[in-house]
Amino acid sequence: MNKACTKTHPKPSVTVGSRTTLPITTENSVFLFPDGLPAFEEAKQFVFTCKPETSPLLFMCATEPANLGFACIDPFLICPEYKPRISDADAAFLEINDTDEILILSIVTASPDVRKTTANLQGPLAINLRTRKGKQIICDRQDYPVRYAIWDALERMAEGPTAEITAADTNRSAA
Repeated sequence: MNKACTKTHPKPSVTVGSRTTLPITTENSVFLFPDGLPAFEEAKQFVFTCKPETSPLLFMCATEPANLGFACIDPFLICPEYKPRISDADAAFLEINDTDEILILSIVTASPDVRKTTANLQGPLAINLRTRKGKQIICDRQDYPVRYAIWDALERMAEGPTAEITAADTNRSAA
């Protein structure tokens, strides 16, 4: 059982860095991934949770099966130069009217050696906050790593604001 995936949520929103991302307390807190995720096509509905002690990670928890969950991170926090492109087909699928309604997250792969923990920048999650519809996309014709090491970026974040990571970097939208 994934202990990070819980059914109760004490806060009305999740904040990652300086960006408020998702309301998580109502029936409307369920996000639909109509195609599921690669290798998990049967899981179509997810809830996101975040705890201060695990920030900046948040957890994407399937409603069915209840024990399926993924750690995620805002890729703009760990890779300020990240600029994923969403294909026209994916934009139509997600019903995107404005880039401000899109949230991009990267799935994290944990390692027993935390210095080897990675995030998938090549296949991020794109979520339309207006329609609550999401999809794992592929950054078409972009050469982002599937296993981007995040340890150094997390250490910089723990040390506080730096010249490399600014508030403007964390608020960039997918173009």
